[in-house]
Amino acid sequence: MKKPVLSLEEHKEIAASMANIRSELMWIFKKMQPIAVTGKVSKTCHKTLNQIDELRHQLDNAFHAIISDEMFENLGHIYYPHKK
Repeated sequence: MKKPVLSLEEHKEIAASMANIRSELMWIFKKMQPIAVTGKVSKTCHKTLNQIDELRHQLDNAFHAIISDEMFENLGHIYYPHKK
């Protein structure tokens, strides 16, 4: 049985949502900085960001598995928009 894959359009939608989610979480964590410098809050913030980054990494691998080099040249790093 063939392993299900996301379409190119689905990857684009997810990448845009992931960028928004990460940006929003960074904003929240910066607002929480006065209480997040020690203890459980800080650990939870870092763990959450690390999990989001791991998910983004896994999705990026899946994205590269379905596109050609030519498509990559046109689209670039959709899960890492600031990377060249």
